[in-house]
Amino acid sequence: MPYQKKYFIGLCGIAKDENKYIKEWVAYHHYIGFEKIYIYDNESSRPLFNELVDYLKREICEIYRIKGFGVQNKAYNHCLQNYGHECEWMAFFDIDEFLCLKNDDDIRTAMVDYEEYSGLSIQWDVFSSSGHISRPSGFVTLNYQQSLGYKTISKCIVKPELVDMTFTSHHFIFKEGISVNPDEEPAIGAYAPIAVDKICINHYMYRSQEDFAEKLNKSDATYGEKNPRSWAGFYNQAKSHTVQHEDIVKVAQSVLHNMQSQKYEQKYDVRLSDAQIYDIDKILIYLAKIINSKNLG
Repeated sequence: MPYQKKYFIGLCGIAKDENKYIKEWVAYHHYIGFEKIYIYDNESSRPLFNELVDYLKREICEIYRIKGFGVQNKAYNHCLQNYGHECEWMAFFDIDEFLCLKNDDDIRTAMVDYEEYSGLSIQWDVFSSSGHISRPSGFVTLNYQQSLGYKTISKCIVKPELVDMTFTSHHFIFKEGISVNPDEEPAIGAYAPIAVDKICINHYMYRSQEDFAEKLNKSDATYGEKNPRSWAGFYNQAKSHTVQHEDIVKVAQSVLHNMQSQKYEQKYDVRLSDAQIYDIDKILIYLAKIINSKNLG
């Protein structure tokens, strides 16, 4: 199938007062191959623009203001309708969600396996507060490495031209075709058979107790003015059994080094649309050559 869109894969997210974390989220996902990031700022008290000036200048991301409570689906549908035509694929993640690639170095090579489908449903791997009471300095992806083992609900990467609308932040209605999990099993609504060996979403739902307190005191992009989470949930996770999960650490360390060095390139800094190679097999071969040459170098 030919690829002729401006970007092979984009990423959409909505955020409110995520100034401490938005830069890591953008830098990380850009590094692993997302070619354009669309951010909806839901009336942050300090505009997110302030944290992302360098990324905006380099056209890595765009920021749009959106008002109101519970406007996540509105933002997602706006992105699909207004910018979906720019992307072959578009992902929809929250700012506390990071895509974790376990078998690929780049999201673009990973997505080649799912060309025949309309979407890819990727399950959460929910992380604990890792014993943090106060907010630690540094990266979320490095400070929180204890998985609670909750692997149920999914987030999606979809082909915008095949999407009719966003049903929930976890579930899209397709004009044709289906969404599958990474093992190519059908996803029913927001759920799919568990398959996290290739790809998962590291969901840093709790972060520190200080972060969680702030979350409870602000509106929620999905549910509205009142955040539905509770202190009971936080204390339960703090006492729960966890498993060390370090799959994302090496990449996160590279992203941190880039940020400290004021570098903005992707790990494999090439846009498929710039490559003038549209055949699916050639795309895979093209990226593989780049990855191998970089690794050898």
